[in-house]
Amino acid sequence: MARISLRLEDGLHDQLLRQARRYNITLSDLVRPTLERLAYPGRVSDAASQQAQLGIMACTLSLLLLDIEARAPHLLEPGTQAARDLFRGWGLPEELVSHILAGLEHRHGA
Repeated sequence: MARISLRLEDGLHDQLLRQARRYNITLSDLVRPTLERLAYPGRVSDAASQQAQLGIMACTLSLLLLDIEARAPHLLEPGTQAARDLFRGWGLPEELVSHILAGLEHRHGA
């Protein structure tokens, strides 16, 4: 694996190190996904960012499911499948996609 050497201000280094410790990962593991996002825009790959994005998506989907249930319950199943396809297209592991959707289905009875 290739290496990159960077000069960082002490404060930035300390903050990154605290973040890495919070997630129980190395500093390299914390920074690597950011570099990957720069190299491959649009692809979700790091656990920390992925976790935050998934939380936002789960909340958004939950609100959408409530609205769909009220307005057009017959669209609930196709909408859930579309969400599954979208998550897969973003490269999320099937196990994670199933976990997210199972939680939503449990809350909404889909």
